[in-house]
Amino acid sequence: METAKHMTPSRERWLRQATWASISTAVGLLVMKTAAYFATDSVAVLASLADSLMDAMASAVNFWAVRVSFRPADDIHSFGHGKAEALSGLGQSLLVAGSGLWLLYESFMRLISPRPMTQLGWGMGVMGIAVIATVVLLAFLDKAIAATGSTAIKADALHYRTDVLSNLAAFAALALGYWGILWVDGLVGLAIALFVLKSALDIARESIGLLMDAQLPGELQAEIFHTVRGIAGILGAHDLRTRRSGATVFVQVHIEVPDELSLLEAHALADKAEAAIMKLVPEAEVFIHVDPSSVVPQELKQVPDFAQGSRGPPKA
Repeated sequence: METAKHMTPSRERWLRQATWASISTAVGLLVMKTAAYFATDSVAVLASLADSLMDAMASAVNFWAVRVSFRPADDIHSFGHGKAEALSGLGQSLLVAGSGLWLLYESFMRLISPRPMTQLGWGMGVMGIAVIATVVLLAFLDKAIAATGSTAIKADALHYRTDVLSNLAAFAALALGYWGILWVDGLVGLAIALFVLKSALDIARESIGLLMDAQLPGELQAEIFHTVRGIAGILGAHDLRTRRSGATVFVQVHIEVPDELSLLEAHALADKAEAAIMKLVPEAEVFIHVDPSSVVPQELKQVPDFAQGSRGPPKA
């Protein structure tokens, strides 16, 4: 038994608006920071510029991935195209890691050989504007994430969170450079580079988990088991399997019913179980398999331990 859930107009609208906002902000910051770097010759500003360059590239990848994920299931991709978002996240992590390694080298060289900076007031003004623009964008992206649960938008937001810190750090380095403390410029660049590498690792881990069909969090799976087993007429449940593809969650579970039930009665219980699961996980496609209770002991011999769950006592 299966229930299909499709991309809602509201979710599609949020994703389109979020990707456009990200691209527009990234391009604007890129232009400003490029001018600020050539004016100041600050490696901290260069680090922030490189971060914005990666953001612009990542947002462009997201723009593609989100639109691919809109496509419905077809003859070749029967489960839809949601994993395009995870592929986007993995690609972004590689881009971010590359920029982080380059920044690590540049910052280390500037730390051991500090250079004077110029037009510091102008540079601080640009970095201040960058902080404000990024905070406003993040507020919008957080709303989009709450409305969609999109992995690609989460990855985008993670980039911009690092941007806030890198922009503030660059502002501080320029301010201290005004007082002649030049070595801070290299140190700030080094710190930003390490933070960028940590961000790349976080994005890669989440994306790989989605591509490898990682289960939903254990607490949610336990809640699904408890809810299904609590339905009157269902004796137990086992073989729960879950995975996420874009915004869609796939839930598969076997329910155990009395042998004497008619096919129509068993189907009605499966409908109840499906509806209960979809209340917990609204963006879900649910697959229910009905087992007569007498075949369950043999079934459980073939089910992995992680999927069996506690069958619990018969329900009235």
